Amino acid sequence: MSSVSPHRKIIVGVDYGTTCTGVHLIDTLASAEASQAIFDYITDWPRNFAQAKVPSRIAYTEPNEGGSPQCRAWGFEVRPGMASCSWTKLLLDVDANLTNFDDDALNHAAALGIFHLPAGKAPVDVVADYLGHIYRQTGKALNKIIKDDLKTLPVEFWFAVPAAWSEQAQIKTEEAATRAGFGQSPNHGLFITTEPEAAAKAVFQRYPADFEIGDGVLICDCGGGTVDIATYLVTGISPTLHVQKITAVQGGKCGGTAIDSRFYQLMTTRFGSAFEDLPRRLVAPGSDFMNAFEKAKHRFSGVPGDAVRLLLKMKSNHHDARHYSLGAILLSCGDFQSLFDPVVTRIIKLIDTQLKAADKARGYPVINKIVIAGGFGASPYLQRALRRYHQPGKLLVTIPTEPQLAVATGAALCGLHGHTTVTQRCPQHYGFETSRPLDADTNPDHTTGWDMFDEGTVVNGMVSWVFRKDKRYPQGHRHLQSLSWIYQPGDLLTPPISIYACRLPFPPTTIDHSAVCLVGQVLADFTQLNLDEFNHRMIDGRMMYRFECHVETTFDAERSMLQFAVQALGKTIGNGSLEMRDIDLRRRPWAQSE
Repeated sequence: MSSVSPHRKIIVGVDYGTTCTGVHLIDTLASAEASQAIFDYITDWPRNFAQAKVPSRIAYTEPNEGGSPQCRAWGFEVRPGMASCSWTKLLLDVDANLTNFDDDALNHAAALGIFHLPAGKAPVDVVADYLGHIYRQTGKALNKIIKDDLKTLPVEFWFAVPAAWSEQAQIKTEEAATRAGFGQSPNHGLFITTEPEAAAKAVFQRYPADFEIGDGVLICDCGGGTVDIATYLVTGISPTLHVQKITAVQGGKCGGTAIDSRFYQLMTTRFGSAFEDLPRRLVAPGSDFMNAFEKAKHRFSGVPGDAVRLLLKMKSNHHDARHYSLGAILLSCGDFQSLFDPVVTRIIKLIDTQLKAADKARGYPVINKIVIAGGFGASPYLQRALRRYHQPGKLLVTIPTEPQLAVATGAALCGLHGHTTVTQRCPQHYGFETSRPLDADTNPDHTTGWDMFDEGTVVNGMVSWVFRKDKRYPQGHRHLQSLSWIYQPGDLLTPPISIYACRLPFPPTTIDHSAVCLVGQVLADFTQLNLDEFNHRMIDGRMMYRFECHVETTFDAERSMLQFAVQALGKTIGNGSLEMRDIDLRRRPWAQSE
């Protein structure tokens, strides 16, 4: 066995997509004489040895009595006619609130049973099973190119998730990846980045000469299931990329599968029960019928031509010869436009929304470059539409080579060069309710009380502001706030920790000011702690405890969120999150405990 360089590590970027999954490998080799990195995609998949992406698809056997379904095939092994699970990634975020950019045609696909799940399997179970195969295939690929024992090397697995993913969906993604084996061995770690962040990393790394300091860049990741957009201002390029995040990320479920869903809708409208009553295996993703449609969809550019023929035997319902002839469905150029245009329109509206928000945030037209990535970004029709719509000569629309691989590449680059430095403006002040000892500077109008434990007068209802309005904070910036209060038996052991916000330039010091808004609470659960470890003593015949905890608040610039972790006696006793946005007193952005 060769000796292992102390500076060597393996980085694996994983783009688990709605329709396809890509894995990018980086082997860093460091020595006293030279430093280099080896880049490679996994292209050696079961039943396919040339594709850089594998279908996000898995098929199960029928469960035995009292048993659970077992994997029958995955990826390219899934043959037409097999009952398989497709588009399962979208089900991880099924409970999230709908956005104005989600395509409602996906509901029609769901009604047809396209989102198939085997008995006894939840979406996270199916995703974990599928990612388990990705993990094992990744291990096989690494063993071919790594001469050292893989268990002795540090390995970082970087997963890219949609920027608009709900927190619950991200948790489910991490759970599935962990159950699949990612990051579970010693020296192995699991990391999360966002898809537009990863795409930006790949684009800036691959085409550094195309960007300058001061460029406003909109990254649009058009994937199979979701479209995510983020905007950045380039503030530095060397030695590493430095950007300021201009707007909060935004996205919607209006990717390439929305066109497939509209195709299903069109088939139902034209052929009714003749199509709806067909066995699902004949029309589901991965069937011969849908594979032929996918090829036609990828080629479609909007140029009129002969009708596309898709073989599909259906019972005769006196079908219109313009749409069905000799056992084949006929699709004209106009039919394809009717499928594409609503989805393309949603993407354009999403981009426009971000352009306007960026201009407003900076005070001038800041975006001068648009970068389109993702599998759907390779569509000739989408590319033509975006270039035609977005001010030729003013906005440069760029599509990198092999846009479908940008996210996997960028995810790996996050581990090689570090995460892109992202900063974001804090939209208002955020803080916690506290108390402090009475002193000569105390306003006589402030509310005071008696601290029985320390036997002194304290000022209640004060606010400790931990994040300041209009200040820019980098991704991951943390603040630790110490809090304490008196507990006596009979009091609540799961007290809420209140979070306040204010958008005045100079915030008040007390919570009773009209401009201070309660925006959320995080529960601190002391029920599992040994209370005797806290400072305590008898007061007036009753045992009193001084509860002390620390609230770690993390500024999540990528997601425009604040993340909270409550810790006491070395244990985490509460978690929560809060979306950062300007306060609307009619609809408060409550923090949610987990």
